Amino acid sequence: MQRIFRTYQLVLFSRSSKKYTTLLFVIISMWSTYVTFFLITMRTHSDKIKLYYRFIFASLKLQTLPNIYLMNQNKRLSRSILYSIIAVTSLWCLKSAEILFGLNLSFMGLVPLDLMGILGIITAPLVHGSLEHIFNNTFAILILASFLYYGYPKSWWKVLCLVWILSGIGVWIFARQANHIGASGITHGLFFFLFVASIFRRDKSSVAIMMIAFLLYGGMTMTIFPREEGISFEYHFFGALAGVVAALIWRNSDPKPAVKRYEWEQDSSENNIEIGDEWEVDASTELEDKPRLH
Repeated sequence: MQRIFRTYQLVLFSRSSKKYTTLLFVIISMWSTYVTFFLITMRTHSDKIKLYYRFIFASLKLQTLPNIYLMNQNKRLSRSILYSIIAVTSLWCLKSAEILFGLNLSFMGLVPLDLMGILGIITAPLVHGSLEHIFNNTFAILILASFLYYGYPKSWWKVLCLVWILSGIGVWIFARQANHIGASGITHGLFFFLFVASIFRRDKSSVAIMMIAFLLYGGMTMTIFPREEGISFEYHFFGALAGVVAALIWRNSDPKPAVKRYEWEQDSSENNIEIGDEWEVDASTELEDKPRLH
């Protein structure tokens, strides 16, 4: 077991890849918290939680924690994670108040073609029907929102506002007659924005963010279609559509990272050799050398 932990530490937290492994460390930490809350809620055996955290603490013991100092150096990364945690915490506070005080927050949902339901365009993503519902959106919000702020620091708030409003308007006009709630439309919009924007930008940062997001949430490309009766696929679909529209509008709002150029690329003029006319061959002498066929 110790050998496995040592290999894990050398591969993920080597000094040559600190910039990217810090993000992986944060993702693993978030995932451990997510799994712990889920196991506690489902009332499973506590030995699974102990085994899971033995893996995390063993990684910290093998000097993985000092690499977290990069969070202080990269303020944009730390801010993106902080803002995402604040957003998720707000959703959990609202859900906790609903459970503890017996509140009925169904009036905050989005009811299509209902004047009272227009309020749900703003408030529906804040309400969740069950603990399982909010669990499914918690990790997606943490990862995708962090990626959005980190990769697109200038246009993230415009993208978020457009996805929030446009997805709600689409559901209010075209969705089934039901009370639509949850932040799934927001998460689908963020995913499709990251996906489409990377296709147009094609820089290292956006492509790397897209690859990680697609690895984790590539299944969102299928959940925009109807699958289960109790799931609002309309929110997923119009959220994804809003994300595509946002990518088409603001794909170039953020500057691309500078491309590193090497010395041999910059001094290419010194390596040019002037050949002149030496490459030309006299046609008459070339014909004389060829054999004649009769």
